[in-house]
Amino acid sequence: MADKMPDSEASVKELMRQIEELKLKHEKQTRLLEEEQSKTRKTTFVEFLDACHNFLQGALSVQTDKSMTTQGSPANATKKLRPERIRHWTNFPAEQRAIWDDIMRSSMVSGRHFKSLLGVQDSGQDFKERRPLSSELDLHHFQRTAIETPVSSIIHQMFKDVDVREQFKLKGSVEFENHSNTLVRDSPLVPETPEPQSTYPRPDQFCVHNTGAKSTEAAYIMEYKAPHKLTLNYIVEGLRDLEKMELEDVVFTRARESFSDTLRRLIAAVITQAFSYMIKMGSEYGCVCTGEAYIFLRVFDDPETVYYHLSVPKVDAEDSEGKIEYEEVLSTVRKEKDTSEYKPSRNGGYQRTRRFSLRKRPLSSSNCKEPEVLPEASDDEPDADTPSRTSLQPRSRGTGSRSNGRSSHNNAKGNEYCTQKCLLGLIGDGLLDQSCPNAQHHGETHHQISQSSFLHLIRQQLSRDLDNNCKPVCRPGATGVLFRVRLEPLGYTVAAKASPAWYVDRLKLESTIYEHLRSLQGIYVPVHLGNVDLPVPYMYEGICDLVHMLFMGYGGETISKAFTDEDIPFLNKHIDRAAGAIHKLGVLHKDLVPRNILWNEETGRVMVIDFERSEIVAQRPALAIKDTNRKSKRQHVPDAEADAGLSKIRTQTSVFENERNRAVRELYTLRRRLV
Repeated sequence: MADKMPDSEASVKELMRQIEELKLKHEKQTRLLEEEQSKTRKTTFVEFLDACHNFLQGALSVQTDKSMTTQGSPANATKKLRPERIRHWTNFPAEQRAIWDDIMRSSMVSGRHFKSLLGVQDSGQDFKERRPLSSELDLHHFQRTAIETPVSSIIHQMFKDVDVREQFKLKGSVEFENHSNTLVRDSPLVPETPEPQSTYPRPDQFCVHNTGAKSTEAAYIMEYKAPHKLTLNYIVEGLRDLEKMELEDVVFTRARESFSDTLRRLIAAVITQAFSYMIKMGSEYGCVCTGEAYIFLRVFDDPETVYYHLSVPKVDAEDSEGKIEYEEVLSTVRKEKDTSEYKPSRNGGYQRTRRFSLRKRPLSSSNCKEPEVLPEASDDEPDADTPSRTSLQPRSRGTGSRSNGRSSHNNAKGNEYCTQKCLLGLIGDGLLDQSCPNAQHHGETHHQISQSSFLHLIRQQLSRDLDNNCKPVCRPGATGVLFRVRLEPLGYTVAAKASPAWYVDRLKLESTIYEHLRSLQGIYVPVHLGNVDLPVPYMYEGICDLVHMLFMGYGGETISKAFTDEDIPFLNKHIDRAAGAIHKLGVLHKDLVPRNILWNEETGRVMVIDFERSEIVAQRPALAIKDTNRKSKRQHVPDAEADAGLSKIRTQTSVFENERNRAVRELYTLRRRLV
């Protein structure tokens, strides 16, 4: 019996060992399962930021073989407005910490709202498998995935928290937009006369908008620079001691200067590029981005000084104090030889700013000295984006979204548009429309001014102030930007379409068409009040100067927004009536599509807009009669002439019918696309 005890104890021990092994195995499997689940489930705010840094920012690599990279200088400050001083933004870390503290107190932080770890990791892996960044285009692709998309999703969640929304004045979403193809010249319709070089944003300049359903506001500008052209140690060396100097001492070349002097001039030129765009945008904030580094910029009350803060993500993530030590940064990057292609201009090529205040909207050109036209440099040309070993296809040029009278009717006090009936009285018999929300400012029973007086007064007002009572209400279209304009103190609030110099002829043509359709104004087309040349050009978001305005009544909402699929038959009848009335007066719209057809609640009809491409065709000729009865006393038309007349009628009828049919087809297509 005693001999069996050891065997029994051994069996128990073996059993306990097996149980322990199974327990450990189970724990391991559970842990692995949890790890897998953690990769596929939604992430928290902190987890998402950590994943973006590790898998997206960590996937960034830069091409070092110059034969495989784009060529060209990273800086062209010729013809740019420049500050007098570049200073260190010393309070940036403290301001950033305060913002983070506010965000971390929000309800968004604890929830799982963001892309899974596996999803972020897959995006980063895609970048790792691609070639290293070798062009500005590569940088754009990287930024879209690593920065723009994550930031957009974070802002979307922040907007849901009412306290955060109000604190940061969020409108709903954030959009990163490049305006290099906005309001571009359309060569076939532009006079051949050469014009001075424009100040268009290049393809590496972006504006970040705080965007809502009814309004949009420029938040800051971004200037992208390829990291192989503007290397990290170039930036660090160029910023060293820059704040201790006046820019006047930096921008001009000297007979003998060190490589450090050249780099300071390079960085000064890069910052000047962004600064110039900020000033033209009226933006307080800006940023120069290479992917490896971010130079955050701010212009306070003094526009002669721009403040900078250098952020290097791979260093910042390990630095709780938020301070960048230049020596530490330099120790983490490769040493570069003097291979910069930057060749500074002998005369500097800069233009100084005059004193003015930054505003929410683009600054008037009267506030700062405009650059002289220097034929040897073009601001329209981006940094060269063609690899030295091959050539890329030309960039395609988009037309942008068209807009005219499409903004939502803002019911805030003082922002209501005048009614069509009110404006018909202004251009006609002078009777007031008592239902107009602004009637109390217009007079008692009759308008106090005439149509010509309105144009004279609005022009005077715009010569004094382009900020108040003159607000852009939507994205620029192909040829212009829509504004809400209010004439004070008479309260006339109307829509206005503004265009750059190269599209003035388009707006004048549109004005001619509206006048031709005068009998339909307030019924099937908005009331047209006239056009004026702006005494002071309106610099729109750094894109171009708007110099001409067309004033009209508020048309309404686009039919695609105002109705559903069930309403299409109803809409088709209204479109058919409106198009028929316009065609009856001999006008061929040439772009009769849903975006140019509005629903007007006041009239209960559709209104057609955007006649900038339209044509007044010959009035329908009288029906000719073939000369088949020579003995008849009636005057007959020769057979050939009669046939020509009939052919012309058929052609015009066919063209008009095709235009109406296209509008209907486009409406069905649009609704299917939106559903």
